[in-house]
Amino acid sequence: MIHAGSLKHLVPLAASVLAIAGTGLIGTATMAMAATASGTATSANAQLKTGNFSYACNFSGYGGGTTPIDVATSLSVPDSAALDSNVAVTFATQAAALPAAVSKVLPALDSIQLDAGSATAGTNIPTLGFTASSGPVAAGATQIPAITASSGRVTFVKTGYASITLPASLTLTPFAGGKALTAISCTPAGPVTPFSLPIAVTTPPGTVVGNYLCGVPVGQPLTPYEIPVRITVTGPAKVGATDSVRLNVPSPAAAAGAGGPSVQLKGSVSVTGAQHGSIAVAGTDSRTASSLSAAGKLVLTAAGKDHISLPTAFQVIDPTGGPTFAIFFCTLSGTPSPTGASLTVGATAPAPATASASPVPSATPAGAPATGGGSGPGTDVALAIAGAVSLAAGTAMVLMAFLRRKAHQSVV
Repeated sequence: MIHAGSLKHLVPLAASVLAIAGTGLIGTATMAMAATASGTATSANAQLKTGNFSYACNFSGYGGGTTPIDVATSLSVPDSAALDSNVAVTFATQAAALPAAVSKVLPALDSIQLDAGSATAGTNIPTLGFTASSGPVAAGATQIPAITASSGRVTFVKTGYASITLPASLTLTPFAGGKALTAISCTPAGPVTPFSLPIAVTTPPGTVVGNYLCGVPVGQPLTPYEIPVRITVTGPAKVGATDSVRLNVPSPAAAAGAGGPSVQLKGSVSVTGAQHGSIAVAGTDSRTASSLSAAGKLVLTAAGKDHISLPTAFQVIDPTGGPTFAIFFCTLSGTPSPTGASLTVGATAPAPATASASPVPSATPAGAPATGGGSGPGTDVALAIAGAVSLAAGTAMVLMAFLRRKAHQSVV
């Protein structure tokens, strides 16, 4: 989806995204990273990769003195993803043993809450938040439990490489009797700083990426977006036919705020080649749809190659505000417009040959009896009638010739 501000799927390109260098990210991430085959793939053959890191947690508020307790953590991300795809990232702490001095004073807890944040680049969320709880915990516990937190959906907004960095710090907050107790702060253990995990972001199959300037019509400046656009053409692709052209783009979050159950996508695409001009496209989808589509008609008048370009502009309209009430619009940045689809138009198919009307005495036309085709009683009757008519015509001609001769003899 296309995001503006709090957009659901596609967001402004941060300056940090433009500075991402794939080799640099990979170099720093290999220090403590193990790839695993488990998890949900976000693109073909994608796997999860896990970065492991330890934090030193301060339990001085619970009789732990000044010696921190190490807590091992892991951050799991996909190794690859498609542009505009979205995933949930997982951050987890492992169970950690507590010193006897801490166990002695630790009361019974309702839960222990984990809070952490990861910086990102190339996504729609500059800082990815993690919050989760585990418990209850018995009084005098000898260890703190493991906690696993899943982020909200994060979307990849630029092809190339995105990255998610292990948290710079984290906080563990015990709760007892519904109240928060002294928070336990954790910082990186040792001289190693949290590193970034790189994610290869690719163009979705069947789409062409367009660089657009988009916004909402409230006087705000337009923002650059990379938008995967899909254009498909269906039909006979023959001169004299009319093919259908369909445009698909991610849905903006603004669509979810429409006043009615649906929104409209409107725009136009240009055609060059054997055909030339522009095609108006329009369509209606649910306001909660992840993508929007619009269709138009391409009339084929000449044979040859046609190229259909990405729309130079399109807008999303809230019908409850009127036929032109745009809640989100985009204009293509730069020229020429990339080609979204191509087709080869063939010549008009030849008309089928017409059967000869001349009779063929030696052949019996195919068909049902009594219809002029095939053999059977109906055909015999038809032939008898035709013979009688021919005999009568011949008799009349002989009689007329006889009468002419008699008349001539009388005159002589």
